[in-house]
Amino acid sequence: MCLQRPDVSCWSFLCPAGRWADNMWTIGLVEKFWSGYLAYFIMSFVCWTLLGLPANMLVIGCVGALYRQKLREKFQMVSHGGLTYVWDCGLYACCTCCALVQEARMVEDAVRMQHPAVAQPAKAPEQQHAPSA
Repeated sequence: MCLQRPDVSCWSFLCPAGRWADNMWTIGLVEKFWSGYLAYFIMSFVCWTLLGLPANMLVIGCVGALYRQKLREKFQMVSHGGLTYVWDCGLYACCTCCALVQEARMVEDAVRMQHPAVAQPAKAPEQQHAPSA
């Protein structure tokens, strides 16, 4: 499944912070792309350099699962919470790239289909109160 979209797979592997930030920003779970990017990058970098691989897997697993649960809620998926949190944590901890590819494909499909879960751009103030003709 990951290799059906090599471009998404490559970006998820080479720059997971960018892929994660783009996914979360597109559906409105982080306010700005760069704040999501920096948060993921710093979290991963600090855990990896100071605490090593097991701590990085644990932190990325837990944070990734938390946001994946929010993504499930945003898309009104039936399966969220409980055991799915454990599965999501394990997926992010053991194969972050695969989790990011899954999310990216779902978010891109949602954008293409104009799903209501996708964050809509805010209207400029003059567009909000424009008189109707």
